Amino acid sequence: MATLRSQMSVILQALVQSGIPVPRFDAPTSAPVHPAQPHQTTAPMNAQTSEPHPDDDTVKYSVNEKKFKANISSWGCTSFILLSKLCDHDEGYLVNDSCVVEVKVSVRNGIKILEDQETGKLIDFRGLGRVEKTLVPFLEEVCSSYPSLLECHKKRSRMFIQCAFTALGRLLRFLKTTKAKDMTHDACKRLQLLWEELETFKFDLAWLEPHVQLVLVTKKRSGRVDRLREYVEMWENEMKRRRDYVAAAEVDLEAAKRDLAKAEEEFKIDMETELGYPLP
Repeated sequence: MATLRSQMSVILQALVQSGIPVPRFDAPTSAPVHPAQPHQTTAPMNAQTSEPHPDDDTVKYSVNEKKFKANISSWGCTSFILLSKLCDHDEGYLVNDSCVVEVKVSVRNGIKILEDQETGKLIDFRGLGRVEKTLVPFLEEVCSSYPSLLECHKKRSRMFIQCAFTALGRLLRFLKTTKAKDMTHDACKRLQLLWEELETFKFDLAWLEPHVQLVLVTKKRSGRVDRLREYVEMWENEMKRRRDYVAAAEVDLEAAKRDLAKAEEEFKIDMETELGYPLP
């Protein structure tokens, strides 16, 4: 048993050093805290290959899928299984004092730009890779003016080149088909995202960056102008409201003056006259 514990420790340490998140087998809780909806079942498995074994129906395995995101700090399962349960031969995780730990790590479309790639007909672009047909005119236009774009990634893999020119083409299409009046807040966020994605491919974009930044800055300035315009309009409406109020108040004032004059005319009294009192 001590040997098994030592071997497990070595395996886990190797996984950690490789940067692979690993579950904890020594959680202090009395019961394991399983990840959300883990799949656990009893099925035949070959301890040497981790493949199902047709002649053994007593081996148990646990399967868990964990997705990691850049904006979420997470190291996988708090507790996948108790060590005591793992070492219990009756549980079926050990076969001939061996436990197969299989870890599969994959990057889901590691390049963010592929997550929302538009569907469309793909065609070859200058023998470098297949890209969307609608992007080719924009790519042809800039690559004719900046041939270095075609040279900088020739030693890269075909998949990398396809992703790189797809990112470039999508940014160019956005700039070519979007009007200044259409640059809403969401459109600015879209442009910023396309630019950040394109930057990951390390193109020489010294010719394009000033223009993109100018578009983004111009939109910010136009946003400030729009806010000031709304502010001025608000005060104009307020002044109109107050003028209407003053006009109504002037009408009321003139009416009050007329009423006062009439009352004074009807009730004239010599203020110097003695009040006195009546006598029989």
